Amino acid sequence: MSEGMRDNGVDYIICVNYRTDNIYEHRLKENGAQVVYLCNWSKNYVSKLIDFCKYVIRNKDAVLYLHASTSGMYLHAFLAKCIGIKKVVYHVHSTPSNMRGSIIKELKDVFLNIMFSNIPQINVACSKDAGDAFFKRKDYIVVHNGIDVDRFKYDNKLREMTRKKLGVKSEFLLAQIGRFSPQKNQFFTLKVFRECIINGMNLKLILIGEGQYENGMRDFLSENNLEQQVTIIQPKENIEEYYMAADLLMFPSEFEGLGIVVLEAQTAGLPVLASSCIVDEVCFTDHIERIDLDKPEKWIEKIRYYANSCLDREELSLHGYQKCINKGFSINNSRSELLDLYKCMLYKS
Repeated sequence: MSEGMRDNGVDYIICVNYRTDNIYEHRLKENGAQVVYLCNWSKNYVSKLIDFCKYVIRNKDAVLYLHASTSGMYLHAFLAKCIGIKKVVYHVHSTPSNMRGSIIKELKDVFLNIMFSNIPQINVACSKDAGDAFFKRKDYIVVHNGIDVDRFKYDNKLREMTRKKLGVKSEFLLAQIGRFSPQKNQFFTLKVFRECIINGMNLKLILIGEGQYENGMRDFLSENNLEQQVTIIQPKENIEEYYMAADLLMFPSEFEGLGIVVLEAQTAGLPVLASSCIVDEVCFTDHIERIDLDKPEKWIEKIRYYANSCLDREELSLHGYQKCINKGFSINNSRSELLDLYKCMLYKS
């Protein structure tokens, strides 16, 4: 939604709990949105809920659009209803059937789902799989995550420039992009990569993101003498450079609602190895393969296959670019769908 936020009859306020190094904040502000941080990151859960209520009470006429991965945000919907918010949308971005958590957390989500899931007027899911799993027998609409397809069209000059910057010469370059967390499963990639190196493959790996796993990942690299072959990179706005530079994307997520990185990779003509949980909707080209996580030897076999292949990235990108648009994953399509939804809720009595 980087374009079209101004002058479309909708005022956007993006609310998050606390400030992080959000690389998108200035772009949101440039395009007319407000960005509000509700509290300090160190506050406990109850304090965060109180800060949420204090802010929402000043915006009773707004549509509350909740982006969630679990049923946890239903409590926010309930509190907003008690305060006087009449219009609530619940937009889920994960497939809960694949999520692993503590028994207490799972019981909490079941309770919230039973008690408060009827509060939102509209349910939205990022994919059919996510909607079916999360909302079960409730009605919902699908609004796909969209990408700027033109940004990810293959560019060979950008590839050569970025590989030179990364110090990559003849090596086959693997990449994984996503926050460093249990869901994204970077340690699986690191273990597979280690085995590939032991087996004599000429590889390098870049891991792009930030998060709780970073220190552990660096320890793994040190313990296995992989610092020269693996580079950890902080998230950047110019992420498309790394899609161009890479030869294969690793996507071993434990669970995903959609998998936007897979959309970007296919548009860039970058082959993808993904875990079996990735939904059918995003597998729209021939250069993505899903493999079970309990079969690391299959991942190694496929990495060897692609390392010995000669692919026409430009041709793959042209195909992926058109397929991405045809399947409704362009940002223009998503923007139009969301804007219609916003206006429907705003003008709904």
